[in-house]
Amino acid sequence: MSEPLRVLQLITELRPAGAERIVFELARGLPKENFHVQVASLLPAIGAVAGWLREAGVPVHDLGMCCKYDLRARGRLVELLNRECIGLLHTHLFHANVLGRSAARKAGVRCVGTAHITERRFMPWRFWLERRALSKDGLLVCVSEAVKTFMQERAGISAQQMRVIHNGVDFSRFEEWTSPERRNEARATLRKAIDVPEFAEVAIAVGRLEPQKNYPLLLTAWAELCRSFQEGLRDQRLVIVGDGSQRESLKAQVRQLGIERSVHWLGHRDDVPALLAGADAFVHSSSYEGFGLVVVEAMAVGLPVVATAVDSIPEVLGGESAASGMLVPPNDARALASRLASLLAMQGEGRASMGASGRKRAHEKFSLERMLGDYSALYRELAK
Repeated sequence: MSEPLRVLQLITELRPAGAERIVFELARGLPKENFHVQVASLLPAIGAVAGWLREAGVPVHDLGMCCKYDLRARGRLVELLNRECIGLLHTHLFHANVLGRSAARKAGVRCVGTAHITERRFMPWRFWLERRALSKDGLLVCVSEAVKTFMQERAGISAQQMRVIHNGVDFSRFEEWTSPERRNEARATLRKAIDVPEFAEVAIAVGRLEPQKNYPLLLTAWAELCRSFQEGLRDQRLVIVGDGSQRESLKAQVRQLGIERSVHWLGHRDDVPALLAGADAFVHSSSYEGFGLVVVEAMAVGLPVVATAVDSIPEVLGGESAASGMLVPPNDARALASRLASLLAMQGEGRASMGASGRKRAHEKFSLERMLGDYSALYRELAK
């Protein structure tokens, strides 16, 4: 029996976000009889994901970058690759992709990168570097067809050098919250936590409070929705789970819009499956999205979704006529308010049917087992 392939996952940092969770799932989930996986962080290896990895027994290395442009980390990475006898380097996100490929060539190690996002900020030099760093026989994995199209159009990378492997979700984290009994329990617990009546209709948004997620759009839409519901004397609430650089400016927007009573900030939470299970609808307002892992998580508990139709989101939900959710044009607060109001006003059976369709699609298309199988096959192919 051959020795397991020694794989190093390289990423910029290990704070909770979509790409970082995928690194965690790969590191702990790939078959140990075939792969010995370690993780390296360019920036100091702190944050929740670093803790998860260490608890799972995964070796974590810190390359000690003082900033994202500290090129001295390249030498430390070359040394690490040689010392740990790494057979395959798997890089994630721009900085790790560029620096990692250079270090892999120096160390004589095979390398594959993954593109996780559709970067809409004006950074044309990033795409040039990404293309230059990818050798003629290099391979870039994309987490969605939307990312593949984006990298082809913006970075000029040929379709032949890219392969799509959709992100996968560990559905075992959500399974217990799909039964009616546990959903009712979660519903009561969430309403008690935010001190609202049991009959209140709750929409939930989960994600970093950063510009990409476009929370200003969501709050504008929520204010519009509250005005439209005033005549019906209904009690609707918006729960926002996450933290980030825009927290204070978003709270100021809530005060300016006069919707403080109906918006609840929960910050970063580790009990997201239970929170999703306690809500009536999931709302996602991103301006751009490489995959939308949290949308699949909402689908996993059977929660109907309203989301902006950007990049990969239609791909995740199943298209414009998807039975698992509703899509709205990006940057259209009125349309977002209208669709979300329709979903909250829907009878329980209608929401349940939509949620069941979403759960079925999530399990069919975006399981963790499928993702691990696809990466295992790719690693074996590259190791030949």
